Amino acid sequence: MSIPAITIWQPYASLIAVGAKRFETRDWPPWVRYVGSRFAIHASTKRPTPASLYGLTVRETQPMELALGVPLAGFQRLPLGAVVATARLAGAYQVGRYHDAQRTATIAQALRGSPALDSIRLMEGEELFGDYSDGRWLWAFADVKPCTPAIPAKGAQGIWQWDGKDAA
Repeated sequence: MSIPAITIWQPYASLIAVGAKRFETRDWPPWVRYVGSRFAIHASTKRPTPASLYGLTVRETQPMELALGVPLAGFQRLPLGAVVATARLAGAYQVGRYHDAQRTATIAQALRGSPALDSIRLMEGEELFGDYSDGRWLWAFADVKPCTPAIPAKGAQGIWQWDGKDAA
């Protein structure tokens, strides 16, 4: 039996695995049939280049370092090309307006099958772990179960099916 999977760049995939990133932000919604489904959270095979990692400000990296328990230089050792967690897609929401000062996104619409919400408040630092611009979709993940160790898998763009045996 396979489950849907989504590939996410590091360190964001690991931030989901440790519960510090509750929302994956995309410019497209998941399919309605996936609301409530368990997803494999796959870390992309593409290693962030040092230029992109070290181009981040301390304000951006400090919450990541604290959440992951790894200094910035250690990000290069995060799992790549592997499933790092599974999580239930609890719902999906389109941002109507993001209010930076309050770390709150008002909801323009909820994907059918998602619990009704007027707004979502982000945890401290979580606003740095995604693009919460107006019109973006927040994929709400819950019931996260980290895979320790991470399970090698090839991955793909978009939503793909993972059978747990797709070793890279």
